[in-house]
Amino acid sequence: MAAPLIAFAEFLNESAFRRERVFKDRHNPLENLNNIAVFERLRFHSEDILTLVEMLKDDLEPAANRSHSIPAVIQVCVAVRFYATGSFLNVVGDFTGIHKSSASRIVHRVSQSLKRKLNHFITFSTDPSKLRKLKGRFYEVAGFQNVVGEVDGTHIKIQAPYQNENIYVNRKGYHSINVQIILDPNLLINNIVAQWPGSTHDSRILLNCSIHTTFDSGIVQGFLLGDSGYALKTWLMMPYLNPQSPAQANYNQAHSKTWNTVERCIGVWKRRFHILHGEIRMAPDRVCAIICATAALHNFARLRNLGDPADFPLPDDSVPQQSQRTPAAVPLSH
Repeated sequence: MAAPLIAFAEFLNESAFRRERVFKDRHNPLENLNNIAVFERLRFHSEDILTLVEMLKDDLEPAANRSHSIPAVIQVCVAVRFYATGSFLNVVGDFTGIHKSSASRIVHRVSQSLKRKLNHFITFSTDPSKLRKLKGRFYEVAGFQNVVGEVDGTHIKIQAPYQNENIYVNRKGYHSINVQIILDPNLLINNIVAQWPGSTHDSRILLNCSIHTTFDSGIVQGFLLGDSGYALKTWLMMPYLNPQSPAQANYNQAHSKTWNTVERCIGVWKRRFHILHGEIRMAPDRVCAIICATAALHNFARLRNLGDPADFPLPDDSVPQQSQRTPAAVPLSH
């Protein structure tokens, strides 16, 4: 009788220390909320979410049809909720009934999928007919001829990374990713470069991106509008620092009026996705994927006429940072 009792005691001892897996009841917001409530929480309607699911499902659907795998529709809802609120990962996870570690992996997976499919959302066309339309729309703003885009940089704040921390400190003294965007008068982002640390000058980013080669080689016959922080180029129109004539003053006035589009676009983008307002507590490579993902979704929202987010109330759990910090990766090459 001693041997069975010993075995039973060992079983009880192992059971006491073995942690049983617990699966929460998951909630699909598209099933539990009406369309208005979905839009208030996710910044997209139910049909918009389902369109995104269809586009991303090849990357998100599990390889094996296991009983506890997380459906693609819930993954998209979790990621979009995170972008919209910038909330704690455990709060975002509670929104659909998943653990914060699962929420973290899902946000990264969806962000990477959107980044890989960036060309579906963001393109700088070199087609002459499309460029003519762009030039016409820019001309209507302030009378500039042959302008095909505006280029500017914006800094997205991040927590100090573990490695090479100093290169992420920008001229204002905080850690960031310096993001270059090119946009059109409809507030659509036509090109984005999100890979440079905050200390990098705007002019250097432009010099080392593919758009620079496109314009320098003459593939595009037109001009970009930029601010005075860029190096002088034959295809880059910048304001006069000290206008000396009425003609130069008029030029600066037209430049300023057109340049207002850049500020509006960045404001609309960050207002729709509150994650871009605060300090993102993730490794730089993950932050860059999130930036690209939100830029893609910004264009997606604009093309579907989802309204100006300045008219929306902030999601009810918006906070400026996340509760956990993922290990810092090796800083991006530049």
